[in-house]
Amino acid sequence: MKKFYLSAIAYLLLSNLLLSLVYAQDDSELDLPKGAIERFGKGWVRDIEFSPDGSQLAVATTTGIWIYDSHTGKQINRFEEHMDGANAISYSRNGQLLAAAHQDETIRLWEPTKKKQKEPVTALRGHKGEIYAITFSSDGNSSMLASASADKTIRLWDPHTLIDDERLIAILPYKDAVRTVAFSFDNRMLAGGSDDEIIQVWDAGTGDRIYEFKEHTNSVQTVHFSRNRTELLSASLDGNVFLWSLVGEGGRLHSPIQHNTSVYTAKFSPDGNTFATGSADKLIRLWDTNTTKHNLTFTGHKDSVSDIDFSPDGTTLASASPDGRILLWDTIGTRTRIEISEHTGGIKALAYTQDNRIRACGTGLDGKLRLWDAGTSSELSLVSEHTGLTKVVTFSNDGKIIVSGGSEDGTIFLSNVLKILENNKGINNESLQTVLTGNTHGITALALSPAETTLATGGADGRIHLLDVASRRELKVLKGAQGTITALTFGVDGTHLFSGEENGTIRQWNALTGTEVGTGYNTPLGAITALSYSLSNEYLTAGDTTGTIQFFDPVKKHRKGEGFFIPNSSITTLIFSDDGSSLVSGSENGTIIIWDVNVGLLNTKLEDNTSEEDKITPQTNTSQKHKITEQTAQEIAQNALKATVYFGIQKLDRTISEGSGFFIRPNYIATNYHVIENATAAYIKLVGKQTTYRVENIAATDPERDLAILKVSNTNSVVLPLANSDKVEIGETVYAVGNPKGLEGTVSNGIISSIRGTGNNKWIQITAAVSPGSSGGAVLNSRGKVIGIATAIHKDEDAQNLNFVVPSNYLKALLGKVQ
Repeated sequence: MKKFYLSAIAYLLLSNLLLSLVYAQDDSELDLPKGAIERFGKGWVRDIEFSPDGSQLAVATTTGIWIYDSHTGKQINRFEEHMDGANAISYSRNGQLLAAAHQDETIRLWEPTKKKQKEPVTALRGHKGEIYAITFSSDGNSSMLASASADKTIRLWDPHTLIDDERLIAILPYKDAVRTVAFSFDNRMLAGGSDDEIIQVWDAGTGDRIYEFKEHTNSVQTVHFSRNRTELLSASLDGNVFLWSLVGEGGRLHSPIQHNTSVYTAKFSPDGNTFATGSADKLIRLWDTNTTKHNLTFTGHKDSVSDIDFSPDGTTLASASPDGRILLWDTIGTRTRIEISEHTGGIKALAYTQDNRIRACGTGLDGKLRLWDAGTSSELSLVSEHTGLTKVVTFSNDGKIIVSGGSEDGTIFLSNVLKILENNKGINNESLQTVLTGNTHGITALALSPAETTLATGGADGRIHLLDVASRRELKVLKGAQGTITALTFGVDGTHLFSGEENGTIRQWNALTGTEVGTGYNTPLGAITALSYSLSNEYLTAGDTTGTIQFFDPVKKHRKGEGFFIPNSSITTLIFSDDGSSLVSGSENGTIIIWDVNVGLLNTKLEDNTSEEDKITPQTNTSQKHKITEQTAQEIAQNALKATVYFGIQKLDRTISEGSGFFIRPNYIATNYHVIENATAAYIKLVGKQTTYRVENIAATDPERDLAILKVSNTNSVVLPLANSDKVEIGETVYAVGNPKGLEGTVSNGIISSIRGTGNNKWIQITAAVSPGSSGGAVLNSRGKVIGIATAIHKDEDAQNLNFVVPSNYLKALLGKVQ
């Protein structure tokens, strides 16, 4: 009887030392919503604060609250219940409570050291507008909590009482939204600054107003007391920082400390001898309190400095920015001690790059656009040069062109992304390709046709303008929508255009004739904020302001499947992978999620019994250029080898073996389970390179299907996309990439000769050569997508080219378990 045997690769990483790492739950990552494969970004930072003992740094973001070890930067806790995010946080004096002002106008008190809290200790309700700032009083029991709100009030609360009616102590009225609030260190005074440009200082015991300072000319963003309570620091969008005397009649102590741009934050050091400011020019400055002389400047952020805080001992300064990073500085040597990443600004548009990384375009505090790398959450370049705020932006399908629309100047820029990224040049004469004029009533949506010849712009008047990119002429104006156009996307062939409206209506248009195809159909969604049409020409997907993502049949105009849902997260952009197997969404809160489309399309009662073949009506005259195109063998090999790794493996008997693998996510490698079984140590290196990386732990395993995913760090490698293995066909050309017999970077081709097995254990049989040492290597189709992992060969000497592959859809399912 003929026998099969697994490729002769040694064993890796499952020693007793590492077993505990394999199945341990990691509380540092987000719990993914149903159908989500991966999530990038921890939200837009709104506030940071050190704990009273200096051991923790709490971060309030648009997705929740994150707590880090201030000495190592390691995440130690998070609070994501009520995930409408948090605007502000404050530790109680003893560090046992953390107050958070959530975006639902509620203040919740959490225990910062207690993990997996479902409900807060206390909830304080009563504000009628967004809460911008909160602070505990400085007495030992933190007997009061103050909150500043858009409802033009500061409210004083008793955070410890259990009786709802007794929690509110007082309400202090203002003429405009209150942006900042602070207690003096002896708790006798309370100060607040507002959009009316006025600072008011109150007696915290009686509620009487003591001082009123009126020299700012724009919204006051920060007030902060010196420790001796004789001085008050204020910062404003007018670019000025003031020091105020709180002795006698009070008043300004020095001339304005002028910045060239808006100042968002300012804090005294604990000893009061210096103070720091953070501003829109990306700089942090240290000043002498007595002389207001400028002492030091910290540079390192790529976007506005939105918040700063000193550690209690004054040796560390933390700074936050929409550039995605929180930096902890050594205030003595001005060195960056720790960098905490993955906290980005709002996401506006997404695109896949040629190496299958995800590029994002997002906004900072100044409303200007920045390019991001989603995998690293690092800002790449400034994009926007419009004279007004840039409301809308989109990419071309290949991510090489970015289109941005100005809200005030009415212009549209078409720019070359690679030119923008060259030495961080931004939009200039080299990168700017074309300038167009769009909807004169305000540009609210943009879409570039697949051939990049036509641009659609939507406006608040419900009209869609079609513009010829080359000639800059207007081709047609589409009329008939009943409200503001909030989203646009072209079909694959560019002749069909879909539009979304703020009333939840989706319409389909013939872009050649300018007529609506049928009638618009209402959706169960709220205001449509994002649309995308799958490249596989099967369905339309839409996102709305509530965080709902839904699939639709564009022919029969009914819903398909259950879709996806992200609570309290306005969807801003959607893109499909080339093969339509995954969907990427971007949100206003700064998060990016990759979804498994197959999960979103699971049948619901809303669908009829029509077969999928009958439901899909292929469009005609599809441009061959924009179908999923095949690559040459050279192109496939060149890209695949950049993601392929060589394994050096130490077995239990101390012998060394070799193996193969490939990157499926930044810093995550796929291989076979039999490669990692019963081993003590391993390292990897990219084929053809000399730098080695230690395998840190096993992220996930599926022994039944011979799969494993390993974790490494700081590799910055190309990632290979996964195809839908359910759609492979016998006779397809395939390419196997690996390290047979230690020969690094070997590529062989063949065809799919059969698909074996049934149910949950299918195997793809291929003729491409697979030898000992190739196990764990990628097998790709003619479009450069991974259809599976090489895992076994037929042992019989008479059997030739009988090699087997684990289908990629099993790997996708395993990847979904990686947190």
